[in-house]
Amino acid sequence: MFARFAERGLALPASDFFRDLLDYYKIKHVHLNPNGIFHTSLFVHFCEAFLGIHPHWALFRKLFRVKPHPDLKNPQLVCGAGIQMREKVSELYFDYQLTEHNQDLKYKWFYIHNHPPQLPKPSTYAPVDHALWKNLVICYYI
Repeated sequence: MFARFAERGLALPASDFFRDLLDYYKIKHVHLNPNGIFHTSLFVHFCEAFLGIHPHWALFRKLFRVKPHPDLKNPQLVCGAGIQMREKVSELYFDYQLTEHNQDLKYKWFYIHNHPPQLPKPSTYAPVDHALWKNLVICYYI
């Protein structure tokens, strides 16, 4: 595991929400960057600790999208997909500071047992951009 992932809240066994997120977007945990891990960790904590609910998938997709990194034509094998807050929704969510640089990410890592339910094994392919990465969910409030 990359140390920066653990610093930003990724723990094993990973939550059902995190594993479902990887499955939905067809990515592996190594495809995400530390800020993507941080967005996801904070969202899960926000839902469970402050709202008192299980992480709500439609709310996550309303607030965030997945973006290829560095760009659509050249996604990286490691950190090739970033989770980014959608435009014009930041006023609906709380404010927090992201790390601006992660150049040393790939050099600080450690071994950890992948406890069940396990994360999928890392692969040797870069993430593939899908239309669903950008799909906006329409939430209806009662």
